[in-house]
Amino acid sequence: MEALVVVESWFGNTLTIAESVAEGIIDGGGRARVVKVEDAEVQIPDDVDLLIIGAPTHIRGLSTSQTRQEASSGRGGPGVREWIETVELREGLRLALFDTAASMRWLAGSAAKAAARKLTRREPHLSAEIKSFVITGKEGPLKDGETQAAHQWGQSLASS
Repeated sequence: MEALVVVESWFGNTLTIAESVAEGIIDGGGRARVVKVEDAEVQIPDDVDLLIIGAPTHIRGLSTSQTRQEASSGRGGPGVREWIETVELREGLRLALFDTAASMRWLAGSAAKAAARKLTRREPHLSAEIKSFVITGKEGPLKDGETQAAHQWGQSLASS
């Protein structure tokens, strides 16, 4: 099983989760690589069986150019929102999405759910597994145990 993890991260928390998920996949017998969204191709390689997309939750959903600029002190760039509008998804590709969100998720919303809605509306043949990971504040750090939970999730993705 070959996995590609595409991640948007501004403070490093979402990238840490992406790396833990990838390590879990590798420990589960698969292969995985992590690519930052700004470096991600819109054509998913044919050898990729599982596409995993990770993003931070901004204002109850996916980041926008404005929230990225605010989060990164003006050095914003492309995010998952723009990338998923252009990515080419083929039939048979497995999809999993995750986000990082503040500890009160019921208030924070979910970037993963927002991305899944956008993707499955455009590509109705896809279904997506969704997972959220908790950060303790706007800039983090991750809540204790979240990297281990991400690793375990990666292992379960490799075995399913």
